Amino acid sequence: MNDKDQQQELSSNRRAEYEEAFILFDKDCDGLINSSELPLLLRSLGQSINDNEIPNVLRETNLDPRGKFTSLDFINLIERRTNALGTDTFGSEQDVRDAFRMVLDPKGTGTVPVDEVMNLLQVFGDGGQLSQQQIWELLGTADKNNTGQINYEELIKALTSS
Repeated sequence: MNDKDQQQELSSNRRAEYEEAFILFDKDCDGLINSSELPLLLRSLGQSINDNEIPNVLRETNLDPRGKFTSLDFINLIERRTNALGTDTFGSEQDVRDAFRMVLDPKGTGTVPVDEVMNLLQVFGDGGQLSQQQIWELLGTADKNNTGQINYEELIKALTSS
């Protein structure tokens, strides 16, 4: 496989990841997400965005009259941001922690459901390349008491230890 084919495959895989993230946020399954959720969606994918950037990013997005955007609008936006920033990954453990808090733990309990984390790891874990066994090993490390809830601090430690 040459470099061009690898880049196209990577791009295709990334687009699929972005689509999956969009679907996770599209709670009413209408194919649209409210513009107020865009910062959270970007952060959940490891994109840093501060409050001052939000109005500019929203102007880049093709919002409908109700202030909503489609998955294609989102994918185009995040690809532009990724290319401009030169990265599409989390910058630090704190970024991962913040993404867990914002997306899966808005009440701040410190835990998230095993099934939600499993879905995320299947789609996004190591570029979607984690095996079922690797996922179960990570989940077992983080859910030591078999409660069905994962302490995401433990999961982050497991993910970042080498």
